[in-house]
Amino acid sequence: DLRHALDEQPRAIDLMVLLPSAYERSGSIELADKQYADAIRASSFNVGVTLNYAAFLLRRNSVERAEDILTQLAQQQPNNIAVLTSLADVKLARQNWAGAEEIAKTIKQIGNNERISDQILAAALSGQGKYTDSIKLLENVQTGAPGAAQPLRALVGTMIRAKKLDEAV
Repeated sequence: DLRHALDEQPRAIDLMVLLPSAYERSGSIELADKQYADAIRASSFNVGVTLNYAAFLLRRNSVERAEDILTQLAQQQPNNIAVLTSLADVKLARQNWAGAEEIAKTIKQIGNNERISDQILAAALSGQGKYTDSIKLLENVQTGAPGAAQPLRALVGTMIRAKKLDEAV
């Protein structure tokens, strides 16, 4: 059905994004990859389309390609928090602590995103074994958003890695 709809509307971005998802679910990974790449070009690196492609690449363990795509997108969308956060996640996954710290600084400069910035910076510090600094940042994030589960999970995980089990409990 999607292929037929695309035959009638070959530049319909919403259809172009649905097709690779269908290919992926059916196990046609190479077709999904090609279709995502086509959708990105046709949409002129639309943020949503590109983030979907990066997520697909990460699911397929193509971390380096995902980083390349997100780096390109970040150059075109330098103030987009979703793009920068996704790129920071990839940098953290690749243990590029300095790269993640740089993105955290950029996010902080954009304004009103200190919590996101601090979480990225805390993850980078934790990755470097600087648990005390990481814990301080995460405690500040947790204080600012006491009901948020993700900062609490990160804080407890960092405390466990720092062997501060009583504090983690």
